[in-house]
Amino acid sequence: MDKAINSLIAVVVIAITIGFGMMVWEACEPTPVRGVVVKKQHRSQWIQVSNIMVGKVIVPQTIVHPEQWDLVVQNDGTTGETGQFLVITSRAEWEQIMVGDVWQKADTSR
Repeated sequence: MDKAINSLIAVVVIAITIGFGMMVWEACEPTPVRGVVVKKQHRSQWIQVSNIMVGKVIVPQTIVHPEQWDLVVQNDGTTGETGQFLVITSRAEWEQIMVGDVWQKADTSR
């Protein structure tokens, strides 16, 4: 009897978790799939130091933010949406694409 109740509880918890995950997934807006590059940005690596109190001792925590290559893309309206969005790319792709080029998402499946 206890095993049956535990199994039922486990199935209910799994079902609720999957249902919640699906709701969150559906609420997320997909990145538009194509548009015109209007700006290229390069962010150099930078270091952030924050202090954390551990008991009575302050311990510095160092966070290294890596170098990043971004494209600002103007949505072409094919999905019914307008506006700009940010695309984080690899250095190789960033160097190949010029302002005014059409950027297209490599994989359009979710």
